[in-house]
Amino acid sequence: MNVMMIGHSGSGKTTYMAVMYALMYKGIKGFSIEADRKDFHDRLMALSTNIKKGQYPGGTDIHSEYSFHLKHNGDRIMPFVWYDYRGGALTQDSNDSMDVKDLVNRIADANALIVFFDGEKLMQNDYAVMKEYRRTQHCIQQAASKLSAPSILPVSLVFTKGDLLAASIEESPMFEYVQMMISAIVENENMGGLLTTTTITGKSSFWSKKLIIENIEYPFLISMIFGLVSERNIALDEHKYHSDRAQDLARQANVINDIYTWFSGERSIRQSSRDEAEVAMEKYKQYEQYVNSSESLRKILEKAAKSQRIFLI
Repeated sequence: MNVMMIGHSGSGKTTYMAVMYALMYKGIKGFSIEADRKDFHDRLMALSTNIKKGQYPGGTDIHSEYSFHLKHNGDRIMPFVWYDYRGGALTQDSNDSMDVKDLVNRIADANALIVFFDGEKLMQNDYAVMKEYRRTQHCIQQAASKLSAPSILPVSLVFTKGDLLAASIEESPMFEYVQMMISAIVENENMGGLLTTTTITGKSSFWSKKLIIENIEYPFLISMIFGLVSERNIALDEHKYHSDRAQDLARQANVINDIYTWFSGERSIRQSSRDEAEVAMEKYKQYEQYVNSSESLRKILEKAAKSQRIFLI
């Protein structure tokens, strides 16, 4: 599974990435993640610690691609890659540039997309920011047109720096482009996702430093639930294939083949049938695990939606 995040420079992607990892490494309601490489883990945890002290990372302070494992109740259940897009597409003057076309294709090929908007800049009538939002909106709409069943792309629209939002998001001069992105998601049956505002800020007192975070986990979790559903469907298809194969071989098995293969040392049809049945059982166990995990995530997201911490789209 590939999770892609995009957003203009300074939108908070690096900060989000580090804090989200530290939060999910600790775990939420049985779900956690773990980096596949120790140096990645150490770097992300160090960045999160610095953020807690009020030292926010620069855009170059994070690797562009990470490999993780999603864990549920301590068991590894799904590998995924987290990719930070840093191409120049969002600052291009033309929708026909190679960078823009490349970004459209990358979005269409991703398994989940997280789009970041700087909550502070959102309220400013800045032409450069408007151009980037307009380009983002174009890329999402174009990517949506490339999707077809059974592909489903979850898109999370994330307004960062929620503590710096000076007014309602709807009052932003940039909000019309956000609305277009929402429309592209709503109108495409192969897309879904959420809208949320996140806050990450360090708070110091005489005794300690505390990191205040809000809604960090939800863009990540909705990306994972779509991935789990996809893996669930694959596991069920594979279970059916191996189960059918086991039954076909069982019908072909006979005593003559049993005797012949016993003398020749080859694997009998009957043994092959049992092997296929074992694989089918293992695939069904995986299917059940994906079902249980995705159902648990669904309940977490529905609860967040009811409390209006997120808005499902």
